Amino acid sequence: MARDIYYRDMNRLNNEYHSLMDQAASVSLSNSGAPTRAEAKLYQRAAEICAQGAANSTRELQTQWMERQRECEQNIRRIVQALNPDILRRSRQADAAPNRAAAEPAADSRGAEDKKPGSEAKKAKRSKNDVISEETIASWFKDPPKQTFEQVAGMEDLKKQMERIVLDIGNSELNTLLEMETVQSFFFYGLPGCGKTFLVEAFANELVSKYGFKYMSLSGSDIHDCLVGVTELFIERLLLEARKNAPCILFVDEIDGVCVNRNSPNLPAHVTSATNAFLTGFNDMSKAEEQIIFIGATNHPKNVDPAMLDRVEMIAVSLPDTDARANYFRMQLGHIIQLEEGFTYEEMSEECFNFSYRDLRKLTSRVKKEIKTRVGEVYGNDDTAAVEAIRNGTFRLDRDTFLSIRDGYPLQPKDESEMFAWASQMEKDLG
Repeated sequence: MARDIYYRDMNRLNNEYHSLMDQAASVSLSNSGAPTRAEAKLYQRAAEICAQGAANSTRELQTQWMERQRECEQNIRRIVQALNPDILRRSRQADAAPNRAAAEPAADSRGAEDKKPGSEAKKAKRSKNDVISEETIASWFKDPPKQTFEQVAGMEDLKKQMERIVLDIGNSELNTLLEMETVQSFFFYGLPGCGKTFLVEAFANELVSKYGFKYMSLSGSDIHDCLVGVTELFIERLLLEARKNAPCILFVDEIDGVCVNRNSPNLPAHVTSATNAFLTGFNDMSKAEEQIIFIGATNHPKNVDPAMLDRVEMIAVSLPDTDARANYFRMQLGHIIQLEEGFTYEEMSEECFNFSYRDLRKLTSRVKKEIKTRVGEVYGNDDTAAVEAIRNGTFRLDRDTFLSIRDGYPLQPKDESEMFAWASQMEKDLG
């Protein structure tokens, strides 16, 4: 069985690789051999497929995958060199100092380079030559999130922790006296759908509304999708904009796609380069005098480079507990429909063990659709009568209806224990 799965996966990766290479050849042909970003992006995706193949294949196939990967990376460098030689030069410079990015601590004092007169102006001048459009930069800045801590179902201990951080940030005079760090960094990690993003946005709402922070938000895929070489410039400009717009919150979701663990086997060169650039840029930002709150979120903390994890406060976000699930159902259904006598939100919660917020949202949507169907069977097309029946409690959500919907929901198995055990050990290792 395991052997069949292995050959199936290798066959899938092989097909994906050849499809991407064929597409790249087609793009090149349609452009009369002239290098294009589209062709380079195809080679970039093919290199990532090769890395997966090399990491998961037997020894005899690993060499073949690695040779394919090197060929893809050579094609990428050829195209980038033709399109913009300066991008490739700067990419190589970022690769030349990976040890500095990994080893340099987030110092409290500014380095000698930062103290040189006009150094900030030089940095700003360099940024003008970047290939990141003003439209792209504008897209990083988002309207203040509407979520508040009051809207977060459950998570009481975690909300108290976040509220404490908000208060600490607001004590500006005391922070100055105690020479507290002006750049603070947090990583929210947990299983998909556990409420990380919602909690981050509620946190951001507090800082924006109370202390006038600007809010920057983007996904790791926004950075990862950049052409090799451009990624490093993208990261540099992103962190520079956070400093220019301080006090500022910078939220990067799916951070594992940006600052990839360099201990992972057979990483493509452009992925390692992006991690080096991010660590270097983050070190520079950490020395800033401006007030910046950096927040990352990930479902896969193991995939984040340990050098980055050493620089942040890690915050575990668990699946919603019994009270949180009950509160969620109450918030979503309590103002819409009454429950039958003797049926409670707590009972609904007990029937939904190991549900994420994403699962709860989908289940609630199914409940609403079933309510609509059943009330329709009673009142037909008379919407007015159906609405009145729901509002006055003539028609209620009963236990059997809810349980039948719950039993039909395809819940995927989840296990937080391994993730949290790993994170606990990582925190110990990092001191």
